[in-house]
Amino acid sequence: MNTSADNLKSVFLFSEMPKNKTFIATSSKRSSKLKKISQDLHNILPDSKISNNITNKDYFYELEYNTLTQKNVSMLFLKYKKKNSYLLISNTFYCLTYQLTLLNACSCEDFRFLGNCQRWSKSILMFDEHFNKKPHLIILKPLLIEIFTSKSRNKLSEPVIDNVISFVYYKSKILLRIYQIKYLKNTYNTKKTKNIVLLEIGPRITFLPIKAWSNLTENKETIFDFRFKK
Repeated sequence: MNTSADNLKSVFLFSEMPKNKTFIATSSKRSSKLKKISQDLHNILPDSKISNNITNKDYFYELEYNTLTQKNVSMLFLKYKKKNSYLLISNTFYCLTYQLTLLNACSCEDFRFLGNCQRWSKSILMFDEHFNKKPHLIILKPLLIEIFTSKSRNKLSEPVIDNVISFVYYKSKILLRIYQIKYLKNTYNTKKTKNIVLLEIGPRITFLPIKAWSNLTENKETIFDFRFKK
């Protein structure tokens, strides 16, 4: 009974967790792609804050300040370096920083998705079975839960669940997909017909794990260094 209750807490976003603030930062001035992705992430997390043109020193300085003040803060840092886009995920509660590569990203402006959801509605998190087996994904899972549960713990959140956020691990890559839960009217008076349909909301983002380190300073106390091998 205890294991089933713990699984429900990790899946549903209305679980009791400490308050968490989320900050989204971008470093590139030229790349409009990163700005579109940051805006899409802000639409998913309307209680988050966006700051543009942030350097690496400013990013780690902000993390160190929040750690010293004992604040539970999650930060997303989108940066562009040597023709590649990277994503840094940090959390002051776990004292962990995770680096991923953005392989492919389709924003809501580039492609028209059919789905839609309310701004402050709650979500359901769905993780692939690999997030409970592979070590580098087990480390990443609590960071993602802390980020995507910040909206549900806000006072403005509504007691409505109308979207699903899924993370799938496929060929050493992490796929992020968001779907709307749409209920259809059952025109046929039979119990076999399905009345729930998932419509994609967007954005579509593909990540590649690179490395993770335990403290909040750059390139120190590395937990793992994961490289993609063809």
